[in-house]
Amino acid sequence: MTRHKPAIHLLPTISIYCFLGASLLCFAQSSAFEQVPGSLSQISVGADGAVWGLDSHQNIFTYDSGSGQFVQVPGALTQIAVGNANAVWGINAQQLIFRWDSTNQSWTYIPGSLKQIAVGADGDVWGLNANLQVWHYNQQAQTWDYITGTSFNVFGQLTVGHDGSVYALDETGIGYYDPYWYNPGNGQFEEVTGTNFPGSLFAIGQIVVGADGDLWGVGNIGPFHRSPTAGWQSTNGSTITQIAVGSGANVWGLASPTGSTPVNGAIYQWNAQSATWVSVPGQLAQIAAGADGSVWGLDSSNRVYHYTGPAQPYHTLTQLPGSFSQISVAPDGTAWAVDANNLVYVFDRGTQSFQNVPGQSMTRISVGSAAVVWGINSGGGVWQWEEVTPNWSPVGGELNQIAVNANPSIFGINLYGQTYMYLEGWVNIPGTLAQLSLGADGTVWGINAQEQIYSYDSNTESWVNIPGSLVQISVGNANNIWGVNYQQHVYRYDTASQAWVIIPGALLTQIAAAFDGTVWGVNAQGGLYQWDSTTQSFNYLADGFTNVAVGNDNVMFAYNTSTGVTYWYF
Repeated sequence: MTRHKPAIHLLPTISIYCFLGASLLCFAQSSAFEQVPGSLSQISVGADGAVWGLDSHQNIFTYDSGSGQFVQVPGALTQIAVGNANAVWGINAQQLIFRWDSTNQSWTYIPGSLKQIAVGADGDVWGLNANLQVWHYNQQAQTWDYITGTSFNVFGQLTVGHDGSVYALDETGIGYYDPYWYNPGNGQFEEVTGTNFPGSLFAIGQIVVGADGDLWGVGNIGPFHRSPTAGWQSTNGSTITQIAVGSGANVWGLASPTGSTPVNGAIYQWNAQSATWVSVPGQLAQIAAGADGSVWGLDSSNRVYHYTGPAQPYHTLTQLPGSFSQISVAPDGTAWAVDANNLVYVFDRGTQSFQNVPGQSMTRISVGSAAVVWGINSGGGVWQWEEVTPNWSPVGGELNQIAVNANPSIFGINLYGQTYMYLEGWVNIPGTLAQLSLGADGTVWGINAQEQIYSYDSNTESWVNIPGSLVQISVGNANNIWGVNYQQHVYRYDTASQAWVIIPGALLTQIAAAFDGTVWGVNAQGGLYQWDSTTQSFNYLADGFTNVAVGNDNVMFAYNTSTGVTYWYF
């Protein structure tokens, strides 16, 4: 990262990281909190690493990675919440609501009144009003919807995971607070199961959900982590009173005293491999983490710090019940699947299992987010999942393949290879393709039967040939485009040179890329590989796989199409 001013470092630590593959690969990397020029009293980090903050005078700042400095933007706010670079919301001193318009570089007033606001990675916005009732912003109607069933609850805190999950603390009780989660199936908040905390956990003061749905809480005896199978488990960090969770691999804690006045406290990073909190040099009063692995902090003097160094690995590969012929994973981690009988399933993180979705049978499914799901039935008919109903609605048209994202943008290919885009009806795009891949930001690429590569140009509304030859392509976003050729060589598209760059030594038959740069693949022998952006190489993980589907933050599902065994990497 380029700095235009001298950087001040807290004492660094040296970590040794090893990856098990054909041989054992180890490397050392320095880890430290590095002071960044600026003064902030509040900081918020988005899923993509976008950083915004407020100073003590309600001035608003955003971090410019190019200059390495915080840049002031117009306006005055008392609270700011960042889902990603294009989803920044805030509340002013009068509890009026504003949304940042990145195109016009200004704030747009959104009618309503909130005392707390929270934003997910896909722009999903939730809030608490002055009566501590929960409201959800309806993006289509551009209105706030009151969440039924919360009138008898008094919620004191709201948190939204980047995977679409929503949690709140109910302060109705006396002496302790109960965690609740939002059930999109019935549109109500329900108490989180397994809330009989070990020991005496009264006055739970914080609940945090990570990018991948990982749930943590902090009470008077330290932080607790919730396992979907074992319930709440103590992590033995009795002195920790504040935590930040970017993902399962990026969990941090501060041993700072609670209270309205920030006090510097010791910094800890959770290492799930050893199930311990590891001390990190320095002291902070506030900490925040993004889904991309970034970590930021403020000290009691409002100085800003940025953590440099790798997060400890926390993901595990878990075999799941069920046998599926196709799985689609959205950037927010939402996963849907179809089995050999064309039955549809959605993945439930709570039970770590796929739950049947009744109503229609599908041969293909495509998921853009928790609220954007499309499918194709055996006759080629196209259907859209209506989350509010919940039910399937026919869209019209006949397709053989479909690709959607959270925007939503919808593209499809029919039985004859003709390509279409959905704009209140299917619009033909001249040309034929055999395969489509649609990134989370709307970037669309495809391959025809002759292995020629094409990119969709929204200005000319046509396909543009890109030199090269591939048999499979995967798009995470405009800067994360991958493919494999018939010789199983792996390529990444370099947007600067507008050319394909080969990954030396990598041989894969299928590759999957996510919005945040996460990349997975399998080879001809069934080996499962994970892209390491630090070493710029693929690391071997396990055997016995023929396909992968991936969302942000390494939320990955893999399966063997011969045996139907499905795995979840979380």
